[in-house]
Amino acid sequence: MSNKTLTSQNQVLSRIRAVNLYHLAGIIILAEIITAVMNTIMGIIWWGRVSYDLIMIGTVDAFVAAVVVGTVVLSIIEHLRETDRRYHELAEREIEELALHESEERFREIFEQNDDALLIISPEAGEIIDVNPAAISLYGYTQQEFIAGGLPLILMPREYEQLRSEVRSVDAAGRLRIARIANRKKDGTIIIASVWGMAVQLKKSKVLFCSFRNITERLRLEEEAKLLQAKLIQTNKMTSLGMLVSGIAHEINNPNHIIMVNAQMVSDAWKDAAEVLSDYYRGHGDFPLGGVPFSEMRYIVPQLLAAMSEGSGRINNMVDNLKDFSKQGRAALGNAVDINKVIAASAALLNNQIQKFTDFFQLREGIDLPPAKGNKQQLEQVVINLIMNALQSLRQRSEAVIVSTLFDEEADAILITVRDEGIGIPQEVLKHITEPFYTTRIDEGGTGLGLSISFSIIKDHQGSLTFLSEPGKGTTATISLPVYRYTTERNRHATAHIS
Repeated sequence: MSNKTLTSQNQVLSRIRAVNLYHLAGIIILAEIITAVMNTIMGIIWWGRVSYDLIMIGTVDAFVAAVVVGTVVLSIIEHLRETDRRYHELAEREIEELALHESEERFREIFEQNDDALLIISPEAGEIIDVNPAAISLYGYTQQEFIAGGLPLILMPREYEQLRSEVRSVDAAGRLRIARIANRKKDGTIIIASVWGMAVQLKKSKVLFCSFRNITERLRLEEEAKLLQAKLIQTNKMTSLGMLVSGIAHEINNPNHIIMVNAQMVSDAWKDAAEVLSDYYRGHGDFPLGGVPFSEMRYIVPQLLAAMSEGSGRINNMVDNLKDFSKQGRAALGNAVDINKVIAASAALLNNQIQKFTDFFQLREGIDLPPAKGNKQQLEQVVINLIMNALQSLRQRSEAVIVSTLFDEEADAILITVRDEGIGIPQEVLKHITEPFYTTRIDEGGTGLGLSISFSIIKDHQGSLTFLSEPGKGTTATISLPVYRYTTERNRHATAHIS
């Protein structure tokens, strides 16, 4: 049995000996190399490095081959990892750029489609970087003109400095707010705008994103609402005054009528009595009459009676003027009005105030004035208000108030001027004096309605009311009214009445 086995082994060995030992050695080395390389790759996969513990077996050739292969594989893996990292970075950058592009597109759409004028401004230099179509439409400048001209293009020097000052003092939150500021359009029109702005970061630079909203119309409507309120207040006052004047007129007219009638009767009686008393005086000499010698009394009594009649007549005229003045708004604005009568009636109503404030009040009535077109009562109200303001501006009784009328042929208008030598009005105040409820005499009971209503009345008459003033040198108020023209139709069907 054992011999048989040995025979088999000998057969195997004889076959092995027949194999080329060189090839067998190469196969063994290749196997070791493959094993070492595989171990190297597995080490790289598991630990991310070449594991020398795994390849320090076998021949030197296998070790060298494993190191070379490991180095190459590591290099390839690192390259793949770097490529993957760069790919992800590029992908993230593209996503960010896409998001930024979409954001810029949305901003551009909002910027260009906004109804308000939007300006992007450099805070440091005050230059305009960009404008939207609404700004171009509002101001009338092209985008290139905006960028070339900057803010001085739409702002006067004072307003420009105001905005620059506000820009320099933007609050901590980077916000800018200006409630109202005057702007200038390309055609020279002045508008009022409210400004809202916010500091933003744009492409590594800080800019101011500003909205200029045109509030001119809103302010005009607010002024009209205030004026309407003032007119309602004045209408209520005039209604109350009308009722009061009506009652006073009735109470005054009755005794005044008695005075007028009795004064005339006494005057007639005195004429008869004076003849008898004169005959007695010639025959018997002088005698006392009421403690005064008849020789003097015969001249005094007619003067007293004339003064009584004149005073009674003045009372009657005063009551009539008050009654006319209280009839506000009952007549149309197209009547023919004698302006000289208007200023005379106004001065008569203010006689006590005139005596209180000045020793130098003058009425200078123009000669041959054509009638003005308007409403007598309303024009009297305006003149009274202007005269009263002039009187209240005087510092001493030696300062004068002069009211004059004239016809301006070139302008085809009737002019009424009320000039005083009072304290004058500062320019900052002068531009506000026709605003409703604006007053500098609130402590003295001023309501700020007089000049605003006067301005409105003259505007309704298609005229103008202007003021010139210099502090310390007085003020001149000028009313310009259209001339009343008698049309052929009116002459044919009606007789014109001049009030």
